[in-house]
Amino acid sequence: MISMRILRFDRWVTAVLLLSVWMAGMGKASACSVAWEFPELLPPGYEDRLETHSPAGDGMEPLSTGTLTPVPVTIDPLGAPPDTPWTVFVGTLNVRNEPSTRGGSTTVVGSLSRDSLVTGDYFVVEESDEEWIRFVQGDLVRWISRTGVTRPHPANVAAIAEHGDLPIGPEIVNRWWAVPIDYEPSDLVTIPSIYTNNVSGRIYLLREEARDAVTAMIDAARADGIDFRVASPYRSGERQTSIYLNNVSNNLAQRFSAPPGHSEHQLGTCVDFSRGPTGPFLRTSDAAWQWLDVHGADHGFVQTYTADNIDETGYIEEPWHWRYFGAPEFPVTLSAVPAEGGTVSGGGLVARNSETVIAAAPAPGFAFVGWTGDVESAENPLTLTVTGELTVTAQFMDAFEAGRLAGRREVIEDPSDFGLHTADSIQDLRMGGLLLRADGQEGVRLELILETSSDLVEWQPLESVERQLPLPPDKTFYRVRAAPVETP
Repeated sequence: MISMRILRFDRWVTAVLLLSVWMAGMGKASACSVAWEFPELLPPGYEDRLETHSPAGDGMEPLSTGTLTPVPVTIDPLGAPPDTPWTVFVGTLNVRNEPSTRGGSTTVVGSLSRDSLVTGDYFVVEESDEEWIRFVQGDLVRWISRTGVTRPHPANVAAIAEHGDLPIGPEIVNRWWAVPIDYEPSDLVTIPSIYTNNVSGRIYLLREEARDAVTAMIDAARADGIDFRVASPYRSGERQTSIYLNNVSNNLAQRFSAPPGHSEHQLGTCVDFSRGPTGPFLRTSDAAWQWLDVHGADHGFVQTYTADNIDETGYIEEPWHWRYFGAPEFPVTLSAVPAEGGTVSGGGLVARNSETVIAAAPAPGFAFVGWTGDVESAENPLTLTVTGELTVTAQFMDAFEAGRLAGRREVIEDPSDFGLHTADSIQDLRMGGLLLRADGQEGVRLELILETSSDLVEWQPLESVERQLPLPPDKTFYRVRAAPVETP
């Protein structure tokens, strides 16, 4: 789960505490021990959007708590259990008997410490657009400000546990679902300065695949006479905490600033674009945005915060904010080693996050022993879920050698091809030995090869009469070969 942190900003706070808040905004929020409840500073021109784009309710009647009207909000679980708790990420979070606003006050009836878990209902105050969580503590209804909690989606937590890094594309991040605040991809690389607005002393990072995609996309735009730059790439959970707490210190209503863990920038696949090396963030009227609107998806980029999906994401429209979901298709390249060992099928261009089946067919005298390269498996055929470019090789071996290494008994050449027969089956062991019969055909010799674990080979000629050979316990691999008798 994720945790959050709220710092309470009452009017009697001294200049010393104001300085502490400012320091918290610079990245040391955890040093504050006072309980806070901040608001946020929005860019000019966005206040009206906040009033008209509150999260959608679920049809329930708003509650009346004194002078405020909390409106219930339906949150899409996106596959998560309905009782997935919120986690407090601030040092101390005030618990109140009713929602409050900056201009008013309600009774503080307790507090929750960092990492406390809370399961409750989500509300937006109609008069202020501030968000609160209502929960039951004992037999009493209590309220906490949403600005002090975070909630990692269970699918993100499971994917990190399994892969270390989240697979690119299916990550779930919005206003209500998060990644853990301490999540940091392991494949972050630097973006060359010619693709950024190159603020002095700043290091611009993205996951390697996203970095390669964004630089290729900018190159393609420049070839069309369009220039835009990466202004804001990867941000750590710690950095996002600083930004968020600084913003909520000015306005508790949040649609512009993401709580820590709830920012797509922490994925390492999201960028904010500026117009040229020194220009402002993109707007829909810019030629660069219009180019992205047409060509961005070809490079795997999508504007995730639009005017049409505010209720789904919880954030206002951001024309500059683009997230990499991965290339639409990836090549799956197959080969066989040795080339004469067999054939392979499947592969080619495969849509991202879709499945493809690859298969290997050994040539006569060969056996398939496994896939190597970007995939390691002995399964054949093999179903792959494609999340990136793959190069896979089917490994073939001499069939007997493959069987020996796998601890199996293999028949390479069927004596019946030479008019020779067995009592039942060449692979039948009878009374500790192998029973074979050669039918007395002239010019044919039947040989039984026994091989020990020390790789010693013993050749035993068989006469053209029924004969039983003892099989010592250490001689566990065998094959049968029929060959013409050499004429002196």
